[in-house]
Amino acid sequence: MDEICSSSEQEHAEKIEQYQNFIDRGFCTVRRTAKFWSGNFTDMTIEQDLMRLIKVTGSIIDRGFNAAMSQQFISRIPVTYDICQSIEEFCGVKFVTSDQHVDARDSRISAMKIRDNADMKKFSDFFECHEPFPFHESIKSIVTGIIGGDTINCYKARELGQASLEKMIGTPFHKLTLKRRDRIIPLIAVHSKIKIQDNVIAVDPMLLFQRICVTKQSEEELKEHFKWELSPYPLLLFLDGALRKTVKSALFSLFAPEDS
Repeated sequence: MDEICSSSEQEHAEKIEQYQNFIDRGFCTVRRTAKFWSGNFTDMTIEQDLMRLIKVTGSIIDRGFNAAMSQQFISRIPVTYDICQSIEEFCGVKFVTSDQHVDARDSRISAMKIRDNADMKKFSDFFECHEPFPFHESIKSIVTGIIGGDTINCYKARELGQASLEKMIGTPFHKLTLKRRDRIIPLIAVHSKIKIQDNVIAVDPMLLFQRICVTKQSEEELKEHFKWELSPYPLLLFLDGALRKTVKSALFSLFAPEDS
């Protein structure tokens, strides 16, 4: 029993010493060369050296490897790494992965240039037809020409957000109150809006579609949602926010003529 206790105390002391070496004396750094500032952390060394051999061509990522062969490959890496490193240095060749730099290939660069030129052409054509900085007293959409009134404050989003944050500072969470007059009203609220209990709410079709896709529980529920028209008002009864006017000619055709 005394021998077990002494061995446990010795292991505990060794762990404490290893911890001190790792934390205070910089033993967490691995230096594989004698160059200055060439040390890496242990996890970075594993990623750059050991994991590199696994991800390059010819390793376990190729076809034909099964679980047993992968286990043998991984278990032998610590022993064979120095041999592979020496062969690479002798041949002047180093196998690395470059998945993060696939856009630097010649084929990708040429394709990106064509796409960039096409996108630039679209921008230039758009701004030729739409004045980017029109002079107007109110906010105006350069695409649709919609002019916002005094209630539209989306261009003050940063100022209103900072004011709301300043009101929250020092206030307990259960006492926080967000007032409706401090919310942001986008330009889309000029035409696409609904009124619920004297509260005007802007309806963004794209945002509504995204929320439906996020909250749906199944594909059947999504089909159920799309049985209804996604609009701020029934399109069959209303036109531009007002009731549709009856067409007298269509109403007259419903009456059957009588012979006199």
